[in-house]
Amino acid sequence: MKKTVIRIFAMLLVILSIASMLTSCGGSKKKKPSGSVMTVRCAVICPVTGPGARTAITEEASISAAEQHMKEDNFLDPAYEIEFIRPFIDDEDSPDKAPVAANLAISMDPHVVIGSHKTVFIMAYGELYEEAEIPIIGIISGPAPAEQGWKWFHYGTCTDADAGATLAEYLANVKGFKNILVMARNDEGGKVGAKAVIEKLEEYGVAVPADHYMEFATDETDFAAYAMRAKELQVDCVLTYGLGGAAALTCYDQIEQIYGPIPDTCFYAGSTSFAQPSMAEMFPPDKLQGIIFPSAYIHDPDNNFVTRFENQFKENDPENQWPGDNQGRVYDACWNIAAAINLMVENDGYLDPDKDDNFRERLNYWLSQLERQGVQGEINYKYFTDTDGSGRIIKNANIGEWQSSGQAVKIYPK
Repeated sequence: MKKTVIRIFAMLLVILSIASMLTSCGGSKKKKPSGSVMTVRCAVICPVTGPGARTAITEEASISAAEQHMKEDNFLDPAYEIEFIRPFIDDEDSPDKAPVAANLAISMDPHVVIGSHKTVFIMAYGELYEEAEIPIIGIISGPAPAEQGWKWFHYGTCTDADAGATLAEYLANVKGFKNILVMARNDEGGKVGAKAVIEKLEEYGVAVPADHYMEFATDETDFAAYAMRAKELQVDCVLTYGLGGAAALTCYDQIEQIYGPIPDTCFYAGSTSFAQPSMAEMFPPDKLQGIIFPSAYIHDPDNNFVTRFENQFKENDPENQWPGDNQGRVYDACWNIAAAINLMVENDGYLDPDKDDNFRERLNYWLSQLERQGVQGEINYKYFTDTDGSGRIIKNANIGEWQSSGQAVKIYPK
């Protein structure tokens, strides 16, 4: 009996000793420093001049809205602040200038970067951020970066392939279309997205034969041949992938002139390029009404987080416009950075952005582990990173429908 008591006592001493060691280590977390707030610098790359210059204005409206709302909600750990470096770095909306802008951003020694809006730009300079070991959130949907094996790149939205899959589900299962003409812009983004749509349509029993697929040039201005094909095939729906702005309206008009009125004769749908505010600027209200598209962010009057962003964005925007898909991506990117910092504090402690050599590496890691609700929907980087290594933000898009008022609303899924 005495030996048993001694053994139990010895075991208790071992357990208490281990517990004491764990407590004294604090899980290897770095303690909260006293004194001034630590600054996390975020560089922002976007068109400030050139044909896409308004992007910088809308980017400012989105970032300012996020700054205000995170402050109101006391969202970011008070030991930190995020400085979105202004003025923004100008990529001039040019693939030739994008690497110059990327190098300028790196020279500013940021801890994280919100990158360009075009996949071709990210592809031109993504490797620079791998070498510099700086996390970058690309405000893009093209799937090509997912194939590079980059560890420091993060998507700002779902990919075109994922958006196409949701669009196919809606057209086949909800609308019940069986005869669809697919038009794809003849570049990586257009063709990959269209391919994903076609593959998904076939899964739902909707075949897209070779004569139901056509490609168009990025600078195409005449869509008469495409309208003629739609008429010859008597299609239920014309789906364009990679078409937008004035070209989307030209295509619409020529379909009506050659084939018949939309949507009575056939349905008109587009890819994420149809989600941009330029659609409301280009299309007359009667033609805008009813056009659908896939997008992660779409106006949802029943979602308070979404409407809060929209109202603040409109107030910040000099033109008082509703935000579009890209603006929702930027707003979420700001919150994602703050959420990653909070995760880092919770798990690693209070790392100093400028004194701890592993700050960027840990911030990059926690960006890849995010799970939170954003204006684009349920953000879950961790799940998709673990399952396919793509670093996607959201697997499935929503379906939006343009209203004659100039605003798009979410119609699917309910």
